[in-house]
Amino acid sequence: MNAILLKSPSKNKINLFYEFAKEFGLKAKILSEQEIEDIGLGNAVKRGRTGEFIDTQVFLNSLGSK
Repeated sequence: MNAILLKSPSKNKINLFYEFAKEFGLKAKILSEQEIEDIGLGNAVKRGRTGEFIDTQVFLNSLGSK
């Protein structure tokens, strides 16, 4: 499966691309700004997971040293 993500400040242009995709038999969905942020956050969490744990105190100390 391949996908394309288009972002525009113009709702009319997004709707035009949406209708264009449907005319060509492609699945299309218009995402809200909140949905886009949720996807980005989910990807960041996945990348950040290492399966390793660190000492809480060491982590808190590293935050305080900046």
